[in-house]
Amino acid sequence: MIFRPYFVCKKQEKKTNSYSVSVKLLITLFTTVLLNPVINAQTHNKNETTIKVATFNVSMDATNYLPKGEIGTGVELINALKSDHQQIKNIAEIIQRSRPDIILLNEFDYIADPKQGVELFLKEYLGKSQQGTQTIDYPYYYFAPVNTGLNTPFDLDNNGKKTNNLGDAQGFGHFPGHFGMVLLSKYPIEKQAIRTFQNFLWKDMPNAIMPIDPSTNEPWYNSQEAQILRLSSKSHWDIPVNVQGKIVHILASHPTPPVFDGKEDRNGARNHDEIRFWQDYITPNKGNYIYDDEGIKGGIKIESRFVILGDQNASKDEGGARKEGIANLLASPLTNNDITPASIGGMNNSDSLFSANHTAGWGMRADYVLPSRSGFKLQKNGVFWPEKTSPLYRLIDTRSASSDHRLVWADLALTTKEKVAKNIIMVIGDGMGPAYTTGYRYFMDDKSTPLVETTVFDDLLAGMVSTYPVHTQGYVTDSAAAATALSTGHKTYNGAIGVDTNKKPLLTLMELAKQLGKKTGLVVTSQINHATPAAYFSHNESRKNYNGIADSYFDNRIKGQFKADVMLGGGTKYFNRQDRNLVNEFKNAGFQYIDDFSKLASLNKQQAVLGLFAEMGLPWTLDNKNNNHLLTMTKSAVKQLENVDGYVLLVEASQIDWAGHSNDIAAAMGEMSDLANTLTWLKNYAENSNDTLLVATADHSTGGLTLGAKGDYRWQPEYLKSLTMSPQSIAAKLAQQKKGVSAEKLSALLGFPVSAQEADLFINQKDEKLIYQTLKQLIDIKTNTGWTSSGHTGIDVQVFSTGTGANNFTVHQTNTDIANKLFTVLKSH
Repeated sequence: MIFRPYFVCKKQEKKTNSYSVSVKLLITLFTTVLLNPVINAQTHNKNETTIKVATFNVSMDATNYLPKGEIGTGVELINALKSDHQQIKNIAEIIQRSRPDIILLNEFDYIADPKQGVELFLKEYLGKSQQGTQTIDYPYYYFAPVNTGLNTPFDLDNNGKKTNNLGDAQGFGHFPGHFGMVLLSKYPIEKQAIRTFQNFLWKDMPNAIMPIDPSTNEPWYNSQEAQILRLSSKSHWDIPVNVQGKIVHILASHPTPPVFDGKEDRNGARNHDEIRFWQDYITPNKGNYIYDDEGIKGGIKIESRFVILGDQNASKDEGGARKEGIANLLASPLTNNDITPASIGGMNNSDSLFSANHTAGWGMRADYVLPSRSGFKLQKNGVFWPEKTSPLYRLIDTRSASSDHRLVWADLALTTKEKVAKNIIMVIGDGMGPAYTTGYRYFMDDKSTPLVETTVFDDLLAGMVSTYPVHTQGYVTDSAAAATALSTGHKTYNGAIGVDTNKKPLLTLMELAKQLGKKTGLVVTSQINHATPAAYFSHNESRKNYNGIADSYFDNRIKGQFKADVMLGGGTKYFNRQDRNLVNEFKNAGFQYIDDFSKLASLNKQQAVLGLFAEMGLPWTLDNKNNNHLLTMTKSAVKQLENVDGYVLLVEASQIDWAGHSNDIAAAMGEMSDLANTLTWLKNYAENSNDTLLVATADHSTGGLTLGAKGDYRWQPEYLKSLTMSPQSIAAKLAQQKKGVSAEKLSALLGFPVSAQEADLFINQKDEKLIYQTLKQLIDIKTNTGWTSSGHTGIDVQVFSTGTGANNFTVHQTNTDIANKLFTVLKSH
């Protein structure tokens, strides 16, 4: 068989058929509508164009037209199409009743001559009324060669037999083109912009799951085989369709079933990576390694409309696939899986908990219509699966009636492109797990009212975020790896600052912002070269190289410009050293240098700023006179950064984490108060600016904080409200006492009554650290606060957002997703 290049054809003939519909057929059509109920249908704007997009594994492959066990040659579908075949007529009727505007047909054997294949199907089946249904016309179609049945010179299934095709082919198949694909469209296909990935090699995917032979612990495919083995068992296609001037990218594929192999799970691994291909293709910066059959590299353009179509042979809930592949694609912040297609017929087909969402008669959700979040409004979707009592059940009652898969569809309204934020403010509450925001709500509660008042954290809550580092490190991250994920979109090892697992630099949000001509800044309550800010502005194999990180702030530049225009926080220890005085170097380079908060109000807006207000971290908020040093610095930074081209600002409440490490609930609530005040101001700023996106999250949770402990159903934060200084400062005062500490003296310092027995805990204690520890324990007893660790924990944290583009954060995501969304915002200008 000769393989032609892809075809994009516009049929010359157009047909219109008129007919009358009997009462019986009207009832049948009404029944069909009921079989595909509108699920969570959204309000539709009449000015929006709505298209129905579908996928259908039609089982129009050679094995369906041969006696069991016989090997096909490639003529079987041609012969079936010429024979007025009932199975094909039923498939056509299902399509006519569903009436999609664009539909992918999986398992439609590749036939190089369209007149014997796709055009015959269009003319003799879809172009003719099936059981009284209205005909449907697709002027545009696309098909191309696939990898199934394509010969290789190797024994790829390692069974000792070289068969050329079947298990030794590039993709399992009886002949080249077996189990092919066809796309049908009512809208024009942009022929010159089509991208195919038939020849992309599996080995060229970073971190590909290449199978291992369990009997030898060696790679299943030897080096020669790996050099020729393609990733796609069929192919991957990016087909741009022009819908009234708006481009919709149809991303079509049909990954191999994750079965028919052995313990090496070669098909399961390949299925996972075939699905992962689309995840990388649509994600900014992830698809740079991908090359198409023309040699062009890179993934889809940012903010493109796309719909992922096809039988993926995988479910996140059932079946033998490696579930993380499809689960990650469904959970991607760039795809819209908010409404899962369902049917009553599927629900009644099996006892599975997930049966309502099944798309295959053998019991699984395998087929997907997965639109992008950008550019579409998902109106409704469903699965064509008539109930057994329906007259239409004849269309699906057996595999031979049509297919063992069901047609899946979605109605998508094409929306105008959302406004993109000019300014990005990224806020990180270091160590701030959900217990901290909950604790702050109760800490701020007015007990004189019947309900617990909400806080700014409640008002801005958008979704949840997983924080794990690169998988080889386990599930608990440190601040460096977490900040690198948030700043670059890449998972890495604990301790890494802006570098990957090979210690190579990664592009950060701040570096991209600088490349695009924006201003950048950082505001932190730690030293400015601590792990979180460092990961946005520096690259180092270890977070502990504080001097080297500080040096890089001056030495490493973007297009000759400093990476940061505003730097406010602590850290004079690292910027005014015996071996190097970076403060003077910055001043000589034109920076304003300040070391007093009062000078923030008199800054020259035309000059960059370095403000260092402490040797290391800033004092605890409880020990700060105005209790709002983070807010004060943030207001000043925003004013300093505002300009016509926009800015990106990092704000970190660094010492929530430090309080968590110390198991100091009083200090933690003080830091939370400063952050809440800062977020309240930023919320008002972002919501009134029309061009600013505010995103806040935590890098991880610290301390294993519990509100209530030891089986006692009680948490009493009112004891914390009376503190006028941090427990650490109180400990320093107590350590200086020459006489014993009385209950009256201790009560005065803490602001709440302390018994003589409790005061006795401090008798003869002169060690400040021990006094501090005892104070924290006393406060924990009073408030009934619990801690499970002095380190980090692996729980998910929250994400908060408002302003322009805030809706993009309203799902569960991993921390790298946040970075990739912000990269998308920056690249959209």
